[in-house]
Amino acid sequence: MNETVQVLRSVHDGDPKEDLMKAFKEVAEKTTVLGPLCLVAIYQRPDKVKTTSGVSLYIPDTSKAEDKWQGKVGLLLKMGPLAFKEDETHQWGGVTPKVGDWVLFPIYSTFPVDAAGKPVNGVNYTRVRFVEDVKITAVIEEPDIYY
Repeated sequence: MNETVQVLRSVHDGDPKEDLMKAFKEVAEKTTVLGPLCLVAIYQRPDKVKTTSGVSLYIPDTSKAEDKWQGKVGLLLKMGPLAFKEDETHQWGGVTPKVGDWVLFPIYSTFPVDAAGKPVNGVNYTRVRFVEDVKITAVIEEPDIYY
């Protein structure tokens, strides 16, 4: 049996990183993040994806809602003064996320909140999470590779 695996890629109306930075600019400016916490905007997939063969598929609203509530990928908006500081118990090996990086994290250990984000390119961005620095498990190049 010869099976072809189809990889799905989101079709964005704009750059998702720029969209999230724009949507949460005011929120980030008016938030002082404390200690080792990080303010992360949750990535929400757009309405449609394309397969590697070029076929467009629409994502159902229920799946998009899961991104808001169960999203594991986000854009690092702001860090507390102790985030990613090395000490005797925390070593980062010279690799630390910075504001504007896509990050991956487990949702069970985060504090989710709705924030006054602005709609951008037809998406109403409202969900952010406060994530402890040690819970961020990876910096990733693009948000669509995990869901």
